[in-house]
Parts: sequence; C-alpha cells; structure tokens
Amino acid sequence: MIIVTPTTPEDVHEFRQATPPYRIRAVTGRVDGKIVAIGGLAYLPEGGVMAFLEATDEARKHAVTLHKEAKRALLSAARAGHRSVMALCDPEVAAAPRWLERLGFEPVEDSKVYVKHVRP
Repeated sequence: MIIVTPTTPEDVHEFRQATPPYRIRAVTGRVDGKIVAIGGLAYLPEGGVMAFLEATDEARKHAVTLHKEAKRALLSAARAGHRSVMALCDPEVAAAPRWLERLGFEPVEDSKVYVKHVRP
C-alpha cells in the first residue's frame, strides 16, 4: 500500500539529494516508509505551472493512486486560477504519453512538452 502525504523539504532532500530551483506544491508517496514518488505542481520563475512526477518502479505499481493524485493536483491548479499546466513527457517511460493524454494533456507539436488547459 502506498501512503500519500504533503511533501516536506526533508522529503525532497531525501529523495533527490537536492533542492529544486523553483517552488513546488507536491505530495510524497511512501511504501513501507520509503519514499517512492514525489509529484505535484512546480511554479516556474516566469509564471508558468508545470506538473511533475518523479517515481520509482515500485511507485508505478500503484497507478490508481498516482492517477487520483495527479487529478487532484490539476484540480488545484484550476481552482487557483491557472489557465494551463505544462508537463514534460519522459521518453524513457513507455506509458508516459498515454497517461498524460488520459489526464487531458495534449502534445505540443514535435516536442516532449504537453499542455493541459484547465478550468475551475
């Protein structure tokens, strides 16, 4: 079972050994106390919002929970008044394009960038 909690700075440091160069609002997924995923929204310096997920293979076994949390983050972006959310599609994860499209993202022509237009 995966346990999801709000992400703390300590979670980010433990999982990535670095602090992101932008503000995030995210959740942390743990299995047996070990961090297996951090995902949510990143607020970019120029004002854009980017959805992100860094997940281990163990986390991907909990696809339903990951999907529900992604939908929750996108709803949060819409309620905050953001008009669109970007995401980068990881070419090393075969299911990534399908998952982004299932969440309502559309690919930007000839790139690994996807965009979702959100409304409250």
